[in-house]
Amino acid sequence: MYNLGIESGIIKANPVRAVKKLREENYKIRYLTADEEKRMFKAIDETFPYLKPIITCALQTGMRRGEIFNLKWSDIDFEFGFIELLKTKSGKSRKIPISESLMAILESIERNSDYVL
Repeated sequence: MYNLGIESGIIKANPVRAVKKLREENYKIRYLTADEEKRMFKAIDETFPYLKPIITCALQTGMRRGEIFNLKWSDIDFEFGFIELLKTKSGKSRKIPISESLMAILESIERNSDYVL
């Protein structure tokens, strides 16, 4: 509204422009319980088994959806057990350790393209 007032010549400047914005901390960290995880994987196995590698990767690495779908074989270091993400939302690259169960899933996937999933 202040911008409209400035544009129309009603006021000369926004009086609240100098007020600093407070940083909100409205996030909540939530983990699946062992029972929830077991029920989820049972449902996935029964209805959408092709999603299991994607869900496992998300749960065990904390990777974002876009990071998982853009994951290339060249980003995975099988020798040392790390996934290296170069293009992230924050702009900072990061290395993520690969668990044994995720490693087994990744090794079982056929390499039909440059992308993993």
